Amino acid sequence: MREFAVVLDLGGTNLRAAGCWLGEDDGFFSRITTRSISHLPREEGMRFLKEEVIGKILERGRDEGGRAKGAVLGVPGWVTPEGELAFSPHLPQLKGVNLIGEMD
Repeated sequence: MREFAVVLDLGGTNLRAAGCWLGEDDGFFSRITTRSISHLPREEGMRFLKEEVIGKILERGRDEGGRAKGAVLGVPGWVTPEGELAFSPHLPQLKGVNLIGEMD
């Protein structure tokens, strides 16, 4: 079974995400670019991220016979070693959210 990673860039202007095959079949199988979640309240933004972005990439990868191996997350600001967003100039409503825990 092929493995893939979910790659996320949570910017202040745009949210970009992709599904990327790992190993010999390297390459993107899904790309999403949309408006940042910076304008949304915490709960709504996290729901959108999980359901409309990550969920769609996971579904597409599984439909193509893949298995999710992990994720890569880029976010402006500081993230603690435990995965909690300590500060973000563009996503202040997510302060205190454990991004790693939310992605499980």
